[in-house]
Amino acid sequence: MIEEFDKSAEYNAKLVLYLSDVSGMVSKKISHIIFKHKVFTSVYLNKLAFEYQDENHCECGTWYNSEEANRFRKYKDFEALGELHKDFHALVYEIVSKITAGKDLFDYKEEILNELNKIEEFSTKMFEYTDKVSEDEEKEILVGE
Repeated sequence: MIEEFDKSAEYNAKLVLYLSDVSGMVSKKISHIIFKHKVFTSVYLNKLAFEYQDENHCECGTWYNSEEANRFRKYKDFEALGELHKDFHALVYEIVSKITAGKDLFDYKEEILNELNKIEEFSTKMFEYTDKVSEDEEKEILVGE
């Protein structure tokens, strides 16, 4: 009886850790969506609608580089997530630099449209990699693979 209780308590502790991590990942996704929305709004207004932060200083980047994220580094898709995040910010910076230089984005409409489409592609891939990291953690923590 006590053995079963111990197993149940151990599993519940693992489940709480996993669910906490999943909710943290969802929070990072929401933060990313808000950041991306601000970029799109800035393009629409041809005026910077937010304070640009590079890949190391946005909410996602701060978390990615933190000690808290260290336990995810063992998962193969975590590094790929970081590279996509870096590439995402490089594209955003291309747009931001045009806006802050006072350039009329209409003069760059094809380039901007391509960059926005690429930003969407990177976002989709980043979310896929985030989900894969969560799946890897689930397998390790809850399934025991």
